[in-house]
Amino acid sequence: MFDVVLLMAGSGTRTLLPYNKIFYQINGQPLFMFSLEVFLSFPECARIVLVVKEGEEEKVLAALDSIDQTRIYVVPGGSQRQDSVASGMKICQEETVLIHDGARPCLLKSDVERLLEVVKTAPAAALAIPLTDTIRQKQTSGYRVLDRSTLMAMQTPQAVQRKHYLEALAFAQAEGFYGTDDLELLERYLQIEPVLVFGDARNLKVTSPADLKMVDAYLQGGKRHYKIGHSHDTHRFVFGRPLILGGVTIPCEKGLLGHSDADIVYHVVSEAIIGALGLGDLGQHFPDTDPSFHNISSSYFVTTAKQLLIDHQYQISNLDITIHLEEPHLKIYKDQMKNNLASLLEIDSCCINVKATRGEGLGFIGQKQGVSAECVVLLYPK
Repeated sequence: MFDVVLLMAGSGTRTLLPYNKIFYQINGQPLFMFSLEVFLSFPECARIVLVVKEGEEEKVLAALDSIDQTRIYVVPGGSQRQDSVASGMKICQEETVLIHDGARPCLLKSDVERLLEVVKTAPAAALAIPLTDTIRQKQTSGYRVLDRSTLMAMQTPQAVQRKHYLEALAFAQAEGFYGTDDLELLERYLQIEPVLVFGDARNLKVTSPADLKMVDAYLQGGKRHYKIGHSHDTHRFVFGRPLILGGVTIPCEKGLLGHSDADIVYHVVSEAIIGALGLGDLGQHFPDTDPSFHNISSSYFVTTAKQLLIDHQYQISNLDITIHLEEPHLKIYKDQMKNNLASLLEIDSCCINVKATRGEGLGFIGQKQGVSAECVVLLYPK
């Protein structure tokens, strides 16, 4: 049996994300879930302690909602890695503990199996890979090339015996020493030499925006997960309101009835994006019973949809919009609608198409009773 300490308390500022990188989503899953699922696949894994950034406990628990949490514990971490490991160790009870970075999502089960086999007879072990780049060490004057055949790049998991780690940790805390990895304390204070198990280069730690693209490619198997959204909306004509379509106020004796400004073009664009992301419909996000949305500019709906795209790491490939109305004719306004949408969504106007068609005197469109619009959107992952 063994326990796992999964470290998730970093900030990830170097990835340039506006949030903790462990919540970056690939195939609809946050980054940390991929290695968590590997550990959960081992029946002999007794506990998995998720050490999270203080204040993010509820967000992590929400991400775990769809899986069995019997073996999972969530605890707040510290300001440094070593403090977070110490926090996780308080929950562990098994003698063998694997310490892993939550930002290493490409962990292979076979690598964990080989590591566990080694620690049956060794007091400590870790995954590591040989260096392939030439390494230069800065000197007082210039640089010196190091013999890369003697160097290894450390990965995680790093396997320790809990009693050894806690003993070494006590020495480190007394001395105020912080190691750069989890095995350094055992080497420094207990003279325990770890066994290095050859790992896989794909088991990289996400640190930069380029790393995000690499793990995206690894975990998606080279496939791009496109999403398609569609929306249709209808509003009736009434006197006493302006006719606003795609952010353009169009001269007309009637406008459209609605709780907001009734910009039907912005409505279908927003809802198509929401639908493509699998997030429901426009009414769920902006209910017409909410007074805060009364007469609001529908551009707010579009910018909110754009933020949802950012949050879910998707961007727009193209939008195709059709407006159904008898009159007025929209030919001279369509380019401005495209430009308005391009500005709100921060995409090129060439990604947007706006069409208009008449009802030829048939139905409520042809009888000039109202306007319908529809939108199809294609999204692709960033």
